[in-house]
Amino acid sequence: MRKSEVFLIFIYSGLVVLMIATTLMSLFNIDLLNYVDNWLFISRLVLILGLFSLSLAILVLVLLQIATLNTRYQLNRQLKRILNNQPLRKQADDEYSLVLQRLSNKMNEVTQTLQQIENGELENRETIVEEERKRVARDLHDTVSQELFAASMVLSGLSGQLATLKTEQISQQLQTVSGILDSAQKELRILLLHLRPLELEGKTLVDGFQLILQEVRDKSDIKVVFNHDDIDVPKTIEAHIFRIAQEFINNTLRHAQAKNLAVYLFQNEHELQLRMTDDGIGYDPQEIGEVSYGLKNIRERVADMAGTVRVTTASRKGVAMDIRVPLITRSENGQDNSDIS
Repeated sequence: MRKSEVFLIFIYSGLVVLMIATTLMSLFNIDLLNYVDNWLFISRLVLILGLFSLSLAILVLVLLQIATLNTRYQLNRQLKRILNNQPLRKQADDEYSLVLQRLSNKMNEVTQTLQQIENGELENRETIVEEERKRVARDLHDTVSQELFAASMVLSGLSGQLATLKTEQISQQLQTVSGILDSAQKELRILLLHLRPLELEGKTLVDGFQLILQEVRDKSDIKVVFNHDDIDVPKTIEAHIFRIAQEFINNTLRHAQAKNLAVYLFQNEHELQLRMTDDGIGYDPQEIGEVSYGLKNIRERVADMAGTVRVTTASRKGVAMDIRVPLITRSENGQDNSDIS
């Protein structure tokens, strides 16, 4: 209770006591003017009225405090029931009861929404895993399996005609098989790079980028360029950015048929920027097919960081992705200030 409210209670109590005293004097025909010279009587009267006013004020304060404590107790009980997802006890339709009822209804709605979201996310994960399995099986069949089958057919035909073929013809056929097997091995390496994501544990973000880009150099014919600043961002942002880069690289390896990949990782006081480009075949935004799963994951991760993502592409024009993530700067007084350029 504020000091001004306590002061007003004392004033009102004094006025009530004066009104009661005035009423009693009028009932008993007591005239204070006859006692003006009797200072002892006047001082006693003032003391009695003051003590009576003080007692009345204290009584009112105690009653108000008891009522406040009782209200808080009832409010706490109702809040506990809300948190325990229990129905509210019936009360009078006062303001607190209506607010609590609305709060209880809102909590139930939020709980149901969260359950639906969790169930939906679980189903979505299972769907993504199933689609990924189908995609891997299809990639194995369309690339590695077909190439191994072609190599087998060439070797089978070669073995059947070995006695009639010249040395030059045999050498040419074996070179063809060797080329087919090299292509199949390259496809397997790319597929394994996609299936075995690297981790950032014990590494900086730049170290992680250098490691995965080196694997791209080692396991493909793509020329890689990597330009970067000194990066100092929270671990959660590092993990998201690293996974986003992996997703873009996987799409480039699997679909782009690119010869060049460029990665730019810059940071200033207000934001982190990741820009990645390839010179592959690109895609039609209206018919992105399998690439849509990767783009969806990228957009969800960027949204988790409150950032923005822009993907530019066209058929036979390559793909460019630009991501901006706002960074929180700490002021001198220790408070967090979020600046988004």
